[in-house]
Parts: sequence; C-alpha cells; structure tokens
Amino acid sequence: MIYSHKHRLIIYPPETVLPLDIRPEYRKGYACVEARYNNILMLAAAGLDVPSPFDVWEYDWPCRPGEEPHPTQKIMSKHMIIHPRSYVFSDMRTGKSRSALWAADQIMRRARTRVRCLIVSDIEALSKSWEPEIFANFMGLRSCAILYGSAAKREKELERDVDFYLINHDGLKIGFGKHGKEHTGLARDILRHNDIKLAVFDEAASYRNKQTEQWRAAYNLVSKRVSYAWALTGTPTPNGPIDAYGIKKLIDLNYKEPFQDWQDRCTVRKGPFRRVPAPGAEAMVDALLSPAVRISRGQRFVESEVQVPPPLLVAMTDRQKELMKLLKQELLITMDGGEDIPAVNEASLRTKFIQLACGAIYDAEHNTHHIEAGPRLDTLTTLLERIPGKIIVCSPLTSVVAMLDKKLASFGCVSILGQDKHGPRRTAAITRFINGPDKVLNTHPQPISRGLDLTCASTIIHYAPIDRTETYLQVAQRINGPAQKQVRRIIRLAGCGIEIDMYNKLERNESLQGVILKLKEMRI
Repeated sequence: MIYSHKHRLIIYPPETVLPLDIRPEYRKGYACVEARYNNILMLAAAGLDVPSPFDVWEYDWPCRPGEEPHPTQKIMSKHMIIHPRSYVFSDMRTGKSRSALWAADQIMRRARTRVRCLIVSDIEALSKSWEPEIFANFMGLRSCAILYGSAAKREKELERDVDFYLINHDGLKIGFGKHGKEHTGLARDILRHNDIKLAVFDEAASYRNKQTEQWRAAYNLVSKRVSYAWALTGTPTPNGPIDAYGIKKLIDLNYKEPFQDWQDRCTVRKGPFRRVPAPGAEAMVDALLSPAVRISRGQRFVESEVQVPPPLLVAMTDRQKELMKLLKQELLITMDGGEDIPAVNEASLRTKFIQLACGAIYDAEHNTHHIEAGPRLDTLTTLLERIPGKIIVCSPLTSVVAMLDKKLASFGCVSILGQDKHGPRRTAAITRFINGPDKVLNTHPQPISRGLDLTCASTIIHYAPIDRTETYLQVAQRINGPAQKQVRRIIRLAGCGIEIDMYNKLERNESLQGVILKLKEMRI
C-alpha cells in the first residue's frame, strides 16, 4: 500500500482484492482508492493496510507543553479510529488514555453534529489520569465533567455542556432498571443524551462477567447505543480464558455465541467445580478479542530489572497452628471471648486461613480478633531495616493495615486506612509518601492499583497474598515506569501451604495472560 498525500489516494497493487463496496480508479494497473474515512474503515475491516486517518486529516496531536506524541501512542490512536468497536490491550504505563482522547478528539472534529464521549473507569483513574490528561493536553479546547457523588450531583454534572463525561463503573448502575423495569434518574438521563456517540471502557476487565448488573448497565445504557466503543485494559484475562467472554460481548454487538459453548471450547473440566485452560486456549482468546492492538512497556520505555524471588517462608506461632488445625477439622473455631468464627465453604476457609496467617481474624460481626503472629512481623521489620529506599507494604486485610500502622511507626510510615481508601485523605497520604521522608507506604493493594506513579519506591512487600490477579498485577506496575532507575523487587511472605498455592495461582494466571497478550503484540 502507498498513500499519496498530494492526490489523497490509497494505492494498491493490481492483485489486491478490495471490498465490493469500494470503487477504485485504475491507473497503470494499480487500484487507486480515494482516501475518505468510510473507505478507510471498509479497507481496514477487510484486513488491508491503510494510512492513518490522522495523517490524511493532518491532525496536530495536542500535547502538554514541551511534549511530543510517542510513535506507539499514534499506533493505538490509529487502531481505535479505524476500528470503531475494538480493544486496546497495551501494557500499563504506555499511554492508552491519551491515545483514546486523541481518537475521540479527531472524531469530534470531523463530525457534522455535536458528538460527546462517555469514559467509564475507576474513580481514582478518572480523577488522577483522565481528567488531568484532558486539561493538560487540550488546554481548554476540550472540557469534561466527572459524574461522581450523590445521584443528584451526578445528574447535575450530566447537564453541563462538555465534551467528555467521566463516570465510574458502578455509577452506571444508578437508576438502571433491573429485569426490564423502567430506567430512572441518572440512567434515564444518559439514555436521553443522543449525542453520546463515543464510549471508552477503561479497566475493561471489570466487565468479564456478563451476568453482573454492572455489565448489563454498561451494555444497555452505553455500548449498544454508541457508534464507537473501545475497551482498554492491560489485563483482559486475569483469571483465565473464560474472562474474555464478557469483554467480547460488551464491545462486539454481532457476537452471538452462548457462554456455555465458549466455556466448553476454551476450558476442560477437572472435577465438578474446577476448569483449566484447554489446549490452544491462548489462540482462541486471541481470535475472539479482535480487532485488538497491544503496545508493550518495552516498546514505550526501557524497563528496569525486576526480581521476584520465591515466597519468603515465615514461621507460624503455636496458636496459629492450633487454630488452623481446628478450623480445617471443624470448619469452626471459638475465640477466647466465646465468639464463634465459622468457615462455610472452601473459599471462606481459604480466607480464614489468610486471616489467621496475618494474625487478625474476623468473626461473623466483622469484629477483629488479633492472634500472635510475631515471626511474620519480625520478618517484615527485618526486611524494612535491610532494604534501602522507599517500600510499599501491601496487606489483604484492612485490619492488618491498621495493626501495621502502629508497628511500623518507627520506620516513618504512611498508612492508607479503611476510611481513607478514597478521596482527599488517600491523596494526601500518597502525596506525603512520594514527596516526604517516610520510608513505608502501608496499604491494602486496591487503593493504589490504578493511575498512580509510585516509582519513588522500588520494592513491594506482600504481607500475605491477595486473591485478585488483576489487582496483583496492577500494583506491581505502580513502581514501574520511565522514572524508575532502580532494580524492582516484589517480595512475598508466606507461612502456610494455602498462601503458597495462592501465589502460584497468581503466577499461573499471569503466565497464561502473558501468552495471550504476546500474540496481540506480534501483530504490530
């Protein structure tokens, strides 16, 4: 393919098979197609190489003062604008947000009528990434409103005359009519916005389960009504190939395969309650989630070395061993104060074991009971003493975060406690850690998993494993980026077999997903 900018023609060799709706002009045997947007869309849909519409339209790529668009960001923008309903699986920290904004901006510029864009993401990413990107790059030429807070406040923000509406995933459920009931409030108002023609589903792995109200709201209120729908995520299948189904159904309105058929194709049954990826599952997911583009971090910047040693084994106290043995045998333990703590199923049993390993277990009323777990705490403090630089300590329980807040005070510790997970106190804690002298950021993984640059630290210590692969991967990337010049370390503490099994599961899911994403990367 050759693009003649002077004549606005796309030139193909004589043997090229063009779509039936394309009417080329033949010059010296070559097929010459007028470089109009509709032609480019048809040619791209047929799998032919096409010029970037941004080049055809001479887009000016608005950026922050002093910055230039990275070539890989242009690749992502081109992909989105020539594939109106598609996927972007680029790694975290590669500039997906800015690429999507450029694609949306160009569509708005070319539209004959007013076009607006709805961006759906995690609230932290909206306020810390999307909103600043809109203001800094377009410098007043584009406007936005975050639909957050009470239902009334969200409805008022939706009335503003802006280009981009930003809303969190759960926000779409407000007023959504379940089981065919009429939509009210915010959901009704979104439906009335016929000028919302663009939708960006950031952190799209949130939609892997088609049966959730969150998925139904996103599909019925947004996806099936817009002309452009883009799914952005660096972790499309955090738990295995089955995850791909919900994302596919959300974006591709023509995909009709029943879930059971997809599940039977991509997995095989191992016992009554367990499925494992089928041979060739990676290729199946690659074919399903198309058209897609992926930029790896290595294509965007030079990554520093990362070290992930095997889980560091810590001793268990006699009391921890005693309670674990009792819980395994009876599925019930009674604390010294008489409170009963049951484990009603396998998942609950696993959770209770993690709580016991950390030294803080919840009863049925969610009251915390502390158990002596000295060796684990001693191991953590030894690591903090020996490892230089700032360190992030992640605990899967907010009660453990609160306990460590007191235990680690001597190191200079900033903690994100349960009530601080969102809002200004969380922001203040992170700002203090980044800019201040404190050595330790003590937190649950979730509050720091999105939209943050924590490259001031180079080490993450998992006090115990979490059970969400996506969050586990996202947290690891908070200390990765162009500004990271130190060797990155991911240290994981484990005291029992269940913890090691959970770490192994996180690694297996990461490995499978890595193969799937590598297939996408090879297409660039």
